Amino acid sequence: MAVPSATVPEVDYTDASPKGSIDAGIRDLIDGINDKYDGLVTTSSCGGRPIGWQAQHIVHDWATVFGMQSSEQAVAYEPSCSRLIHFKFEPMILHILTASCAHAQLVLQAALAAGFRESGAVLGSEATPVVGIRSMGLFFQSLIGVEQEGERVCIVSSPYLNMVMKLANDRFVENARRIARFQEGLRKVFSTKARGKWEDPELRRTRKREAGLKKKAELRGENQTVCTDTTKLEN
Repeated sequence: MAVPSATVPEVDYTDASPKGSIDAGIRDLIDGINDKYDGLVTTSSCGGRPIGWQAQHIVHDWATVFGMQSSEQAVAYEPSCSRLIHFKFEPMILHILTASCAHAQLVLQAALAAGFRESGAVLGSEATPVVGIRSMGLFFQSLIGVEQEGERVCIVSSPYLNMVMKLANDRFVENARRIARFQEGLRKVFSTKARGKWEDPELRRTRKREAGLKKKAELRGENQTVCTDTTKLEN
C-alpha cells in the first residue's frame, strides 16, 4: 500500500483538502508512514493549528492582529445580527488506512504511548481498519469577540488575550512533542522483530485456499487407500 503523491516534492504536491497540501510540521511523518511501512497509508491529516493565530512574535495588541477593535464598553449580543468570534487550538488529527487488524493494533500502540489518548480504529467491510490518531485533551476554544454589521469587536481584555496566546504556544509545542514520540513509536513497533513478516491479504487468502485444497486431496487419498485395503481383506 502506498501513496505515490506523498513522495512528490512539496512545491509540486496538491491534494483535495481545503489547504491543498500536507502541513509542513507533519510532512516527514506522512512521508515516513507511506514510504517505510508496508500495510499503512495515510488518508487525511491536520498537523495541528491555532485558528486565528497570525504571528509568533511578541504582540502587545492581539485584538488588532485578529482584525478586531478593542472596546471598553459592553457589547450587546443579538443572535439575529451577530457572529461570535472564537479562538481555537486544534491538535494533530491523522487517519491511517491499515491492511489488517494486526497493523491497526501496532499503530494504536504507538499512538497511545505517544499521548494521543483518544485514538481508535474503525473496521470496514473489507477488514482494513482505519485508525484515527487524535488527542483532544490539547484542544481548547475561547470566545474572544463578536462581529456586528461588519465590525469586529474584542470583548475580552488584553491580558486575557495574552494568556490565550501563551496557552496556544504551549500546546503547540506539546503537540509537536507528541508527534515526534508517535513517529519514533511507529519505528519501534514496526521493526522487523516486532511485526514479523507481513503478508498481503489477497496472497494470504490464496495460500490458505491452496493449503485447504491440498489437505482435502490428502484426506481423499487416505480414504481411498483404506477402502482398497478393506476390499483386499474381504477377498
